[in-house]
Amino acid sequence: MISDFSIIFVSTLGGSPKTVTEFVGTFLLKGIKPSEIHVIRTRGAGSVPPFVMEKLKGIRWVFHDIGVEDIDTPANARKALHVIFRTIFDLKNGSDSVLYMDLTGGRKPMSAYLTLAAQIFCDETDRLFHVEPLDPLLRDPRSDKWFPERESDVRLTEIPYVRLYFLRELAANWGYQLAPENPDRILGEVTSLLDELALLGFSLQAIAHEIGNEIGYLRLKLEDALGSTEKIAFDNIHSLLEYVMIFGRSEKLRLERLSLKALISEAFDEFVARKGAVLGFQLSGEDGEIEGARVLLKRVFRNFFDNSLKAGATAVKVKLEPHEDVIRVYVSDNGPGIPRELRDRIFSIKREGKSGYGVGLLLVKKILEKHGTSVSFSGGDVGATFCIDFKKGGGIEEDAVHNRG
Repeated sequence: MISDFSIIFVSTLGGSPKTVTEFVGTFLLKGIKPSEIHVIRTRGAGSVPPFVMEKLKGIRWVFHDIGVEDIDTPANARKALHVIFRTIFDLKNGSDSVLYMDLTGGRKPMSAYLTLAAQIFCDETDRLFHVEPLDPLLRDPRSDKWFPERESDVRLTEIPYVRLYFLRELAANWGYQLAPENPDRILGEVTSLLDELALLGFSLQAIAHEIGNEIGYLRLKLEDALGSTEKIAFDNIHSLLEYVMIFGRSEKLRLERLSLKALISEAFDEFVARKGAVLGFQLSGEDGEIEGARVLLKRVFRNFFDNSLKAGATAVKVKLEPHEDVIRVYVSDNGPGIPRELRDRIFSIKREGKSGYGVGLLLVKKILEKHGTSVSFSGGDVGATFCIDFKKGGGIEEDAVHNRG
């Protein structure tokens, strides 16, 4: 007996519609009936006959037209990529549905794009398959046999793929946009995010150690009802998992000559665009050039802006102050400031007593150490000010470029 599962089938179609029915029929033989079948097709692709759709009663059919006959130009490739990204994103966004995706039909680029969409938008419940018809009648587009009658009629292969769905939350927290409206944009965003992770390097050992501490703390509290302390511990675990930190791996930075003012302005523009935030901004002082990794240094300033916003500040000021060998940068806000008892621990991720701290400022500290400099904090009862000294023109020492961990 066939059972209904919360499963959606997705197939690509560029020629014979038998590739779709072979895929569907293979799982019907296994007792798996989808709630919906989504077919992504090129213009001119064969149509699924009405009698076939009638046979599959109770299943909703949805057709997504790419609008081109072939994927033979960059423009057509972008159209196909857009439709496939849009379809998979919509099916997974806010849904518990499980996708069974078929790589058998369609043009070859469609299979590649479907795999890429699965990597970005799907999770561990979703699966990719390829169906090879073994029955000659299934292979013959002129025959009336549309469905396999026994499992030996086809060869079903599950295709393993690297799932990058964890990037979605990481991307959101780091300000990247993985919405599918613009395929060129999403590919660029994923590339930049992976590039940033590669530039940073990361050690899961340090994060795992901190997670272990939090879990151990929770174990001591299991007998108690969840209260504010336990919630803080859960928040700490969540924060530790959101960020990928740099601790151990030796990684040479890719340096370029940068205008500090242009870099800081670009970082603030990205912060506003990605957070949709309203925060006053003033940049003053004499500009200067440094050498650094643009992506990482923008991360430093975006982190300052984000912290100010979260603390309740309404404005942030950045002042450049040239000295003989360095350009000193002050970043200050008009927020409530940092409590005195926390100031000696703001660059760590350790939890003391009932207080929990994020890892954002530790990330800032590690990035700046890779650039041969450091960050310091000063502030009164109102507002927070951070200070960084950048060496003029660059000239980062070799053992500062390499994290010797």
